[in-house]
Amino acid sequence: MRGVAVLLVALGWGAEALGQASGSSILVLDPRGERVFVANTDANSISALDASTHRKLAEIPVGLGPRTLAVDARHDVLLSANFAEASVTFVALGTLTVVATLPVAHEPYGVVCSPTEDRAFVACSGAGVVEVIDTAARRVVAEVPVEPQPRGLAISTDGRRLYVSHFFTGEVSVVDTGSRQIVARVPAVPGGNMAQSIVLNPAGTRAWLPHLRSNTPARRMVFDGIVFPVVSAIDLASNQLVRRELIGLDAVDRPVNMPFAAALTRDGRRLCVVNSGSDDVSVIDLETGVAVAHLEVGSNPRGIALTPNGRKAFVANHVSGDVTVIDLAALRVIDTVGVTSDPRPAAEKRGQRVFFTSALAGVSRDRWVSCASCHFDGGLDGRTWNTVRGPRNTQSLLSVHETPPLHWSADRKTVQEFQKTLQGEMGGDGLAPAQLDDLAAFVNSLRLPANPYSKLGGPLAASAQRGEAVFASARTQCATCHAAPLYTDRQVHDVGTDGVPDEKAGPRFDTPSLRGLFATAPYLHDGRAATLLDVLATNNPGDRHGATSHLSAQELEDLVAFLRTR
Repeated sequence: MRGVAVLLVALGWGAEALGQASGSSILVLDPRGERVFVANTDANSISALDASTHRKLAEIPVGLGPRTLAVDARHDVLLSANFAEASVTFVALGTLTVVATLPVAHEPYGVVCSPTEDRAFVACSGAGVVEVIDTAARRVVAEVPVEPQPRGLAISTDGRRLYVSHFFTGEVSVVDTGSRQIVARVPAVPGGNMAQSIVLNPAGTRAWLPHLRSNTPARRMVFDGIVFPVVSAIDLASNQLVRRELIGLDAVDRPVNMPFAAALTRDGRRLCVVNSGSDDVSVIDLETGVAVAHLEVGSNPRGIALTPNGRKAFVANHVSGDVTVIDLAALRVIDTVGVTSDPRPAAEKRGQRVFFTSALAGVSRDRWVSCASCHFDGGLDGRTWNTVRGPRNTQSLLSVHETPPLHWSADRKTVQEFQKTLQGEMGGDGLAPAQLDDLAAFVNSLRLPANPYSKLGGPLAASAQRGEAVFASARTQCATCHAAPLYTDRQVHDVGTDGVPDEKAGPRFDTPSLRGLFATAPYLHDGRAATLLDVLATNNPGDRHGATSHLSAQELEDLVAFLRTR
């Protein structure tokens, strides 16, 4: 299969086109650098631009929620990882038409193609696996279990090493593509979080990982002390962090929010970092360790790609639905091109920008933090924070409009009341009433994802069926507070989980909905329970959180199986 590379050189593609390491990105160029392709996540489409004229050439419908794109080794097909649909779409580069759609595991996020053989790799975030696809046969041929929440991918120029970033931890798994085994795990910096992409330098000696560092040990939630924008450096020979090369973007450039993606110039000397929260790009000279440019782009940028000649960069702006074009020699923006239209209500679209940005003074001071810093795409960060009320596990915002009040302490009746959070923990000036209404319109539009443990309309697995009976029984009383269909009574209760020294608002906490429970670990208001079994068997003193102490190991296992299906 590695003969594919020889064939492509013979066809005139040239070694330069084949020698570039590949990383998963929302935006890619074709091998000749003639066309730019960008995934439009909210529009469920891919747009194609002419790289010279910047003219939009086409918009192709694909699956739901496309996140990243990749070109196959033969340069025939563009692959789209469709996060919300659990599929990969194949688009013919010659005709720009969909030629196949392949089901994959839950929540595919990153996709890259081997530069040397007919293989693609897909990081299935919700399933905790990397699936291997034969791009010629268009079928899944293997599955590699990895650590939870794989997101970003990068592949070496020889196709032998795959690098996988993990969303909640910032750790990186190194996979041998031949044996399909994990051969190394690179630990993250303390507090590493929200790592969604990874890029390798041309020499194959370093990997660069943009991400947040969440400072959960902080005793007070102050806007400029809770999250930090960093880029980690990894030595690819030893598979170790190079701590002296860690880039603190607030120190070498200025305060920015949510470093999301990066690209290296052809000589490997400059790193262009896309900051999705603060709507800008930091250009870092890796030899001096300082920024040489800071460029404002569109709303919520999520990807960057450089032309093969190194003259231009294209930045995909997720919320504003456009692409910013940068002249890399002059280090200035030269064009902004609309790539898609958004049919959603205007208030919802305005609210989406408020949610994702730190660039509004009403949201945060000095662009430090955004709503998405803890609730990326409306989800959670897997962290427990020391809030003014006490330790609080970040809750998902998906479908919360159906189950007010909000917060573990039930101290927010509506989304508009998060004005207190903006002016408090986030250091913002506060939003105007109309902006708060827009923010609420967006948050209230967020919906729970498909549940991989429960086939829509189909019967539950036998274990989950038994667990449903345990859940509904009078001897456990689970359904007393967690009754269907919302699985919450929207009341506060003391279930014996108070007792930590820093708690100031307990002991009564809001009954959380059990919907989407499979994706919201850790559990309980202070995140003390790592698993659902921990909730039931370890952290339920005196059976105050449902009567579970008398259940057998099998009954507990069945109950957990049922809870995962909600």
